Amino acid sequence: MQMIRTSRPVTGRALSARIRRRTSPLGIGSRDANGLLGPRVSETLAIIERLFDAGIMKTKSEEVFESFLTLNNLPFEKIEEILEKGEHRPDYLVQPGDCKLIFEVKELAEDENYGVVSDPRYPHIRLSSRTVGDHVRRTIERSRKQIQYGAKQGISSILLIYNSLDPAFQNFGTEDHDFTSAMYGQSTVLIDKHTRQTSELFSGLNSSLHERKNTSFSAVGRLTDRCQKINDEVVRELKVTLFENAFAEVKLPFDQIPPCIEVKRVEISREPLSFT
Repeated sequence: MQMIRTSRPVTGRALSARIRRRTSPLGIGSRDANGLLGPRVSETLAIIERLFDAGIMKTKSEEVFESFLTLNNLPFEKIEEILEKGEHRPDYLVQPGDCKLIFEVKELAEDENYGVVSDPRYPHIRLSSRTVGDHVRRTIERSRKQIQYGAKQGISSILLIYNSLDPAFQNFGTEDHDFTSAMYGQSTVLIDKHTRQTSELFSGLNSSLHERKNTSFSAVGRLTDRCQKINDEVVRELKVTLFENAFAEVKLPFDQIPPCIEVKRVEISREPLSFT
């Protein structure tokens, strides 16, 4: 039996499009001589589309985020999707106390460079490679319109990334330096070719956020769902960590954010670089 994965950050149409590209051994129909799916398969896929678009079926990231909000008694509501061309809505409105926060939840689920078997003789040895910050950088790029929806209303708007690609550690592509590198630029050192002196470390190229770019993002954050052993008991730990956008039009309401949400603030320095 083929398993249909629903823990992908896709709409019903996108999910069914992936399934249509494969021959179905589900026992609910098959492809004809022209490669077309039979009517029973098409009906099933149409149901999947409607369930996703109606919000009845949730991605893994949505399930985890709602569990976090419920566990910490944070009132929230799902923002209604508008299935019209050019309309982009974020996922959640969260209201801790007197403030409002809008969240767009994205899921890091696929990467062809993760867990690669380089030698078929040793299938248990898997290798992974990445450019620091690339996963976060790409996710920021494809979330701009959803985030702009909340910022235009004067509501702090946050992109939250859940890592289901690396389920055990949830670190591949979503460590702290992935976020800071994607948001503010790659860690860089200058070398004076005459004196051979090196500069202090600073954020350089490939920043996704600055004074004239993506100022609608109040923060970019990480959602994790890990287990840890405490006193011989395995405990589930749900955590949200936000990285402040120092250039945001709508700042985070720092004094009103509940303690269950960790916020990492940054300071932008304009001082000239020093060399040693």
